[in-house]
Amino acid sequence: MGAPARDARVVAATRAWSACMRDAGFADTTPDGLVARYHGPGRPTAEELAAATADERCTAAGNLAGIWFAALAGYQRQLIDANQERLAAYRKSVAEQAAQLGRVVGA
Repeated sequence: MGAPARDARVVAATRAWSACMRDAGFADTTPDGLVARYHGPGRPTAEELAAATADERCTAAGNLAGIWFAALAGYQRQLIDANQERLAAYRKSVAEQAAQLGRVVGA
């Protein structure tokens, strides 16, 4: 789950989602718990379809996905910014390897 799951915005949106799901008849449910509970082979049951419908409605109502992905993107930008030198060195190494492979294949 990582940093986005601990982000205050995501925590609040997840609580809102859980309250919405509870109101829809799916108590003690988390997004991950919902996946684990209804992950299985075969045709979905009526309960699974009801849970999926409630999940879609609750996710949209609280913008859980949008908030989670915005938080994730922010943390990823922070990691990129903090590791610019290492990323530049990696890019250079990959370019050098590609050039060497081109020379080997061309020979």
